[in-house]
Amino acid sequence: MERPTAAAYYDRYWQPGKWWLSDGGLDAIEQKLVAPYATAGSICLDYGCGDGRRYAGNLQALGVSYRGFDISPDAVRRARELGITAELLASDGRTSLEPDSCDWAICFEVFEHLLEPEVALREIKRVLKPSGVLIASVPNAGHWFARIHFLLTGFWVPAGSPGTSRKTPWNDPHIRFFSPAVFRQFVRQEFQSVEIIPNRFSLAALPYIYRKPALARLAEIVSLPLGWISRISPSLFASRLFIRAIKE
Repeated sequence: MERPTAAAYYDRYWQPGKWWLSDGGLDAIEQKLVAPYATAGSICLDYGCGDGRRYAGNLQALGVSYRGFDISPDAVRRARELGITAELLASDGRTSLEPDSCDWAICFEVFEHLLEPEVALREIKRVLKPSGVLIASVPNAGHWFARIHFLLTGFWVPAGSPGTSRKTPWNDPHIRFFSPAVFRQFVRQEFQSVEIIPNRFSLAALPYIYRKPALARLAEIVSLPLGWISRISPSLFASRLFIRAIKE
């Protein structure tokens, strides 16, 4: 049997309504982080853009010159049908962009999917202008719920998809795992100025809650008084880890 390629895998992954909820736009922390850079005329690389619907609309509405790249031909095709500037990544993970051509880049929830995430990081650095900024995020593999779940059940879930995490974790799209320390060390391979930014603690991040909108909203309200604890211990209480890195 022929082994499926990464492109074929992510063609299935990006099928509408399959795993990834691509609608909704930038969330609150993403908006806050990109706001200083999302200026009219600025050039932004979105590495691992999928079908582009999650971020392109918000950024293009601000006048940003958006450049999306993904490994999935189907996702890129759908992005183009929506009028989004998107292209396929080359087989070696490179974009078609010239060196030092982008003002800033985003790479949200992508590195954990990659067999060689350092290749993506190196390519992002290549296309950023001097003093260009990378804003990226990954799930926190050491989140308190994952630790307790493993302690009590002996079952560790990679958390890439509700359809695979618990049932067939070996087929899950998350294949690389980051804590704050590991994420910082990873990005510092290419960038010297690196800042880790945890998201706010919220019970809405729990896997049994986040896909149920009414329950998630209630969990967000209940969690508001405790949002600060992720700043005290990001490795335990932040479900997502963001990084801001500057190319020198």
